[in-house]
Amino acid sequence: MTPEFIGIVAVGAALAGIVLVSVRGLRGEIRTERGERNAQFEVLRAEIKAEREERNTQFESLRGEIRTEREERNTQFESVRGEMRDMRAEITAMRGEMAELRERMARIEGVFEGFLRREPEAAPAAAE
Repeated sequence: MTPEFIGIVAVGAALAGIVLVSVRGLRGEIRTERGERNAQFEVLRAEIKAEREERNTQFESLRGEIRTEREERNTQFESVRGEMRDMRAEITAMRGEMAELRERMARIEGVFEGFLRREPEAAPAAAE
């Protein structure tokens, strides 16, 4: 083996050692970074979960409010519908009463006209 060959092998071995040491260092840094990133992801997941739960709570609260308002509105509508039914019944009753009054007025008019058209009685014959 020539001294140049031994020099080349020594340089190669030294370079391989340097590469191995730097790769080991990089692996350590990567593990550290990965651990930090995973920890950050876990924090973000926890924040997202908390936000989601808060949003769901708000949605449920809003749904409850909407249901309550809808029920109140339905109650009001039913009340108005009942009042309208009552008013319609009153109007129908008033129409019936008005028809009765018309009939009575017609009878009175008939009697009055009959009274006015009465033929005068013939005068008693003079003593002949």
